[in-house]
Amino acid sequence: MDITFTGQTLSFFIAIGTGFCLCLFYDVFRIVRLAAKPSAVSVFFQDIVFFAVCALVTFCLLMVRCRGEIRGYMIAGELFGFIFCRNTISQLIMKISSAIIGFFMAVKMAVRKYIIRPLKKLSRKTARLLIKGLRTAAARLKIVFLNLKKHLKESIRLVYNRKRKVDSENPENESEDGQLRNIDQEG
Repeated sequence: MDITFTGQTLSFFIAIGTGFCLCLFYDVFRIVRLAAKPSAVSVFFQDIVFFAVCALVTFCLLMVRCRGEIRGYMIAGELFGFIFCRNTISQLIMKISSAIIGFFMAVKMAVRKYIIRPLKKLSRKTARLLIKGLRTAAARLKIVFLNLKKHLKESIRLVYNRKRKVDSENPENESEDGQLRNIDQEG
């Protein structure tokens, strides 16, 4: 089974398309890096994932198109497709995505500056006022509860005073020794 020239040409163009797609896949990683500012360790693992995917795709391409034989024109086609995409569409994609990410970052900063910060300040002031009010209310309640018995005793004393005045005006409630009798106990 020989590979024909047309089959090799078609395989070469498929390899160029594969390299083009792999470059677009790499642009996804670049956009994520542009937006998220990952650490060096994260970038390292992203690169490992990218190269593993590239190796798997290249292996599958070689298995399907070349019956598993490594052909230099296939590797060169992938490399050409990657470089072509990187120097044309990839630059445009990165400029557009950079502008979009910059716009969203500006919106995020504006929202943070004009909405979130004032709301935080307002909530802090409200919390302080609420805590101050609760402390004041708690102190007043404490005073009320401490004085509750005192007020009840004074009102009872006032009732007894009033009852004695009423009883002293009525001479029939007096005992033989001139003291007031308790009407409730005799009654």
